[in-house]
Amino acid sequence: MVSQGKKEEAARLYEQASKVNPDDYQSLALVSGVYDSLGRSAEAQGARHRCLEIVERHLSLHPDDARALYLGAGILCQLGNRGRGIEWAERSLAMDPNDSTILYNVACVYSGIGEIERAIDCLEKSITSGMGQREWIENDTDLDPLRTSPAFRRLWTAETLSALGSNAGYVALSYQVYALTGSTLAVGRLALAELVPLLTLTLLGGALAAAAPPASVDVTRSGDIALHATPAPTTRNADHSAQAPEVVAPPENESCVVVAFPTNG
Repeated sequence: MVSQGKKEEAARLYEQASKVNPDDYQSLALVSGVYDSLGRSAEAQGARHRCLEIVERHLSLHPDDARALYLGAGILCQLGNRGRGIEWAERSLAMDPNDSTILYNVACVYSGIGEIERAIDCLEKSITSGMGQREWIENDTDLDPLRTSPAFRRLWTAETLSALGSNAGYVALSYQVYALTGSTLAVGRLALAELVPLLTLTLLGGALAAAAPPASVDVTRSGDIALHATPAPTTRNADHSAQAPEVVAPPENESCVVVAFPTNG
């Protein structure tokens, strides 16, 4: 929603997700930024205070949750607690210095407090590590302080040229095959050869992701994904058996569903 510029709708869905699951700090962290971009400052600050309370409670039980740390770091800085916010951001980054999502969110934290060079450094590393959501970067208000920086412009120009080069490569390859063979069938076979790994490896990757450490996905309205896939704490029953995925029912007359997938470890 945010990447498409539908901020009012995104704010509504984030608030809805928060009501469905009162322990969900992520939707409150994200909606605070949306409120800022809409000029609704009082609502943004209110969401941040609610978010911080939940994050602190969550981290008391799960101190190594990197996502809670970097989202909480941004909230702390926005509430004026810069020192503690930087500490949380660095803690999350130390857990996996090459994780593109952690790097991106720490870049947002540094951007928000005016640490432009450190923010751009993290953002560049994030893109290099695989952060490919161009529309999100273009619409993310957390990065607005960077946009006038020459270093950011150079980085974004290089990323744009890289994306154009990658797309041009697909076209050039198809043209080369046609030039060599004069056969549209050969071009079709090339497209099929590119499609098969995409489909099969995507399914395999999904299966591996489901078997790997925990994730939770918040889904809203007809399957639209409003929040990112995120780490979720391991939960077990009293007999230490793994708890089944929890599905939280939506409010009456709404089609919002929140699914949490615990792990066995």
